[in-house]
Amino acid sequence: MRRKTELPKLSFDTPIVGNSKRVVTMISIAYEVPKSDLSPHGRIMVAKRSTTRKTYCFQWPELEEVEVYAIGFLTFQWAYLEHIVYLQTKTFSRDRVPPDALSLSFKTRLRIWHDLAKRHYKRSPTQLSRIASLHNRITTVEKRRHQITHGIWHTEIPNVDRLILSSFRPPFAFVEHLDVERVLRLGEEIGAICLSLHFPRGPDSMRPVQSYMSRGFVRMMTGQP
Repeated sequence: MRRKTELPKLSFDTPIVGNSKRVVTMISIAYEVPKSDLSPHGRIMVAKRSTTRKTYCFQWPELEEVEVYAIGFLTFQWAYLEHIVYLQTKTFSRDRVPPDALSLSFKTRLRIWHDLAKRHYKRSPTQLSRIASLHNRITTVEKRRHQITHGIWHTEIPNVDRLILSSFRPPFAFVEHLDVERVLRLGEEIGAICLSLHFPRGPDSMRPVQSYMSRGFVRMMTGQP
């Protein structure tokens, strides 16, 4: 259910320092916390709800809207890829899905998909080559995708357009320098993999869409803001 109260537009590079009224107002509305119970500490906002005595902490990322969009775009494409891998695993196994295909580890689920796909296409050298190529492409992007999803974002000083992605969690500690174009390109590559998985005969095999209504069209037709 959508909130009736409109949240104030907030730029992601707005620092939480002093009395940043826009940040305070947005968090106050979103979490129903009185403004008097909010206190900023650099990039961290502490909210104490006096009625329930619960304390909430927010780490506000110093990312611009296009950078947040790029990360979200990549995450959306990856979620779609994981679902296609599962659906194909189910098809290749004739609905007798192996237990490891439900593992929390994507590496394990991908291995099951790869094994079943090779067995399914064992008499087609062309399809076997395609499956091997897809498997290599997925494993290539998976590591960077994992870093982008689970890493911590910083900006480089004084080159603030350059992003630093890092993690100090052993054994996955890393430091990478990225920019928004590289994140978008990776999301596009994941999307291309999804297309190849979903339509093994290429885009020409896609069926025409019978009906589609965008969110914007539905809102316009129903009078929603």
